[in-house]
Amino acid sequence: MREPPRVRLAVALAVLLAAVGCSTVPIKMRNAQTGQVTQCGPYTNMHPFFPELSPHWKAERECINDYQRQGFERMPVPVDEK
Repeated sequence: MREPPRVRLAVALAVLLAAVGCSTVPIKMRNAQTGQVTQCGPYTNMHPFFPELSPHWKAERECINDYQRQGFERMPVPVDEK
């Protein structure tokens, strides 16, 4: 027995989303004392609905935390980059 077309389409879309994933926007960090600017990311293959399930999410968190320990602060994201 064949699956209805809607079910096949839903499965195909789910597989496509899982395979492609998402890419994050680079997180820019600035050191207030030196003026140095750096960034974390962008990271690819983030899970589209639950990014914390992706190993890249942990790498992004670690990058941000590392720079914050060095005196960097997150910079606001311009509207055109969201």
